[in-house]
Amino acid sequence: MRCAPKKSRLSSRQLRRWAWLLLLLLPAACQPKPPAPPAQAAAAPAPAGQLTARGALALAEKEAQTWNPGALLAEILSGDDIGESGTSDYWEFHFVDPGMQNKLVVVVQAGGVKPAQGGRLAAPVPALPGDWLDSKAAYQKSVAAFFAHHPDPQTFQPAWLTCDSRYSPTPHWTMLFTQPRHLPVGAMIDAKSGAFLGELSR
Repeated sequence: MRCAPKKSRLSSRQLRRWAWLLLLLLPAACQPKPPAPPAQAAAAPAPAGQLTARGALALAEKEAQTWNPGALLAEILSGDDIGESGTSDYWEFHFVDPGMQNKLVVVVQAGGVKPAQGGRLAAPVPALPGDWLDSKAAYQKSVAAFFAHHPDPQTFQPAWLTCDSRYSPTPHWTMLFTQPRHLPVGAMIDAKSGAFLGELSR
């Protein structure tokens, strides 16, 4: 005759151990899961055709190099939609040949290059240095310098940005401002360092 197997019983020490494990595990299991971090919104794309001066120059230079492989950049002019970002829908670049006899004007508008216009130079035009500040820094520095001398910003409205060497021996950016019943006035900064050079009245 076979004997029925004895049922195993947990000792009091084992019961206490299991009880402690349950007490440790239950709070963790009942805790709610932390919420997932919110998804970051995608950065808004820049408006089509809005470029900084250097962004537009990359397009204009191709045209200038076709015209003359040694073409030198002498002047930059933005559109009147220039803002704090330094971008504009319109950029005009004036190039000269190394002999300072001829010029080429290349317009970049809405992200495309317009047919270039060539002509003769009436007088030699100094070329700009290659390490000029891009238009974002030029805009911000010139506007800050201007309003440091004109505490009433409501009187003046930023109009357009130019870069050349016509009004000072130092190549400079000029931020021009319009004002009621007066000609535009501008703030000139060093095209390389951004140092304030003075005001320009037209």
